Amino acid sequence: MSWSKRLPWLVLMVAAFAGGWLARTVTQPAADPALTLIGRAGQIISEEYYGEVPAPRQLAYAAIRGMLAELGDKYATFFEPTAAAREGLGANGNDAVIGLRGEVRDGLFVVTDVLPDGPAARAGLQMGDVIQTIDGWTISRGSSSSEIHAMIRGAVGSTAHLTVRRGDTVLSLEAEREPFQEVTTQRFGEIAYLRFDRFTSQTPQQIDASLTQLLTNTTTGLILDLRYNGGGLMNSAREILDLFLDKGVAFYARTRQGDLLPYLTRADGDIAETIPLVVLISPHTYSAPETVAAAIADRGRGELIGERTHGKGSINTTANLGDGSAIRITVAQWLSPVQQRSFEGIGVAPDIAVTNSPDDGQDTVLLYAIDYLRDMQP
Repeated sequence: MSWSKRLPWLVLMVAAFAGGWLARTVTQPAADPALTLIGRAGQIISEEYYGEVPAPRQLAYAAIRGMLAELGDKYATFFEPTAAAREGLGANGNDAVIGLRGEVRDGLFVVTDVLPDGPAARAGLQMGDVIQTIDGWTISRGSSSSEIHAMIRGAVGSTAHLTVRRGDTVLSLEAEREPFQEVTTQRFGEIAYLRFDRFTSQTPQQIDASLTQLLTNTTTGLILDLRYNGGGLMNSAREILDLFLDKGVAFYARTRQGDLLPYLTRADGDIAETIPLVVLISPHTYSAPETVAAAIADRGRGELIGERTHGKGSINTTANLGDGSAIRITVAQWLSPVQQRSFEGIGVAPDIAVTNSPDDGQDTVLLYAIDYLRDMQP
């Protein structure tokens, strides 16, 4: 097929972004100078390139990745169809995981953390391993950390087939994915403890149900542990804040035009609105949980204990492109509800700085929080 026949399809893929982003449909005229440049480059590649020409869709995806890179938005991500579908599972809380984290280093995806006794650990993965393929999908230099983590996740009961390089050895490993543990609760005498590690569309209801069971007439304080929360949906952050705050602003979204859009909490007497509260934070507290921590501190609802958070102060949206692929871009920044502060690149500082020692084997931060709440009792 000649490039002139392939070009209209590519134009449809690209026009929404070159001409108007998410708010506009694909209506750019073929004579648009920017699209003409893309078409001309494609024609030259198709007719004159000495080597094998990639498929039109592959070229379109490369063009989209290039546009996102040009934005200078460190949170901008392109998801190929399979990764986009798995990312959607995660947003709705319907995915399964293998218990590892990693980061992109010089185009390689390096495992940085393996959950003890998790599927990845049982499969033999180790810190420092370089994952090369996931279920036959190859990690390339253009693959983002978000896209790779989405591919690692999958449907409940599925198996992750991984090709891993460890030093000079290439291994084929399999890890059966397990459902994500959404909420952890515990009691330390009269002190209640609640931990959750992401914000999905189901999380507010799960937190509400957990609080109903956890908080009794004898409960004198609550610890909300966000130290390992990797973020998620900002609407879920607002709904969760509504459980802990009375009527007012949960946080603001500041658009690129400078408008402030308030996310509100209601005065509906939720069960956790008045109980003494502390929030545990760390450098692993990322995005939506940073919003929750900042709002609770800014409105004087509770104390933050631990270490400064990661510092993601943006609000992102994910939009499907029509063929199953998707992009994620920054559309606003979130601000604290009272001082209207942005924490992008800064992080939310604790009211009381406490760190865990890697040598003593104790959760010093948690123990401090328990003692702190007990000392508050009359």
